[in-house]
Amino acid sequence: MVLRVLVPSASFGESIRAPEVEPIVWHINDDPSEAPAAEVLVTERPLEFTRRARVARIPGLRHVHLLSIGYEWVLEHLPPGVSLSNSRGAVEDATAEHGIALVLAALRNLPGAAEQQRHSEWAPLWTTSLHGSVVLVLGHGGVGREIIARLGPFRPAAVIPVASRARTLDTGMHIHGPTELPDLLPRADVVIATLPDEPPRPG
Repeated sequence: MVLRVLVPSASFGESIRAPEVEPIVWHINDDPSEAPAAEVLVTERPLEFTRRARVARIPGLRHVHLLSIGYEWVLEHLPPGVSLSNSRGAVEDATAEHGIALVLAALRNLPGAAEQQRHSEWAPLWTTSLHGSVVLVLGHGGVGREIIARLGPFRPAAVIPVASRARTLDTGMHIHGPTELPDLLPRADVVIATLPDEPPRPG
């Protein structure tokens, strides 16, 4: 039996090609046509909200794998009997690295520097730094923990993690709860959100 797998790009398809695997390029957000029959869908979250429902219309679908940690968007569109997996454990490092890069770009005003370069302007840009900053990290899941680990070498004044409940870890790190946010936010120079895309839990 050959397993038909819908993949978002040709390069991804080539990376999984095998005698028992037939990759079929179909992008849930960008492809104008409905999906062909396949047993497996490998996908990212579609940018176009209305395209999410296309998952439910794939003939023969048995499993969906998401190229992300977040999975909430697909639950209401998952047909009965179709299993689901995400990329937990595979994307935290890259996501944390990207997050730190965005923070540094914002603090150092790299977009402004690039704009000056395009216009051959060399006026000084007075910027700030992670060094000495108070950083508030919202969320202490896989990505939040990896971001906190990468902040250390930048020597911030403080890194304050916030999660769904307050607790102290075995390492001695204190995790603050959401009720503390009104007091914590005014102290923060930088706020990094690593929260799941899901509605708040009651209570």
